[in-house]
Amino acid sequence: MFGNVWDWAGKFRHVELSIGIKAYQVPTALKELSNDMTFWDKHKTFDIYETENI
Repeated sequence: MFGNVWDWAGKFRHVELSIGIKAYQVPTALKELSNDMTFWDKHKTFDIYETENI
């Protein structure tokens, strides 16, 4: 879709940019989010597919 526009696409950052957390914490934060979404879906505590009000 984007061709060779962004060589960095799909790769973790190794430099500090202001995205809310340190670059080295991104993989851990993604794992935590994945675990949360799995729990929410399994226990039906939150509709992970809801897109309203986003």
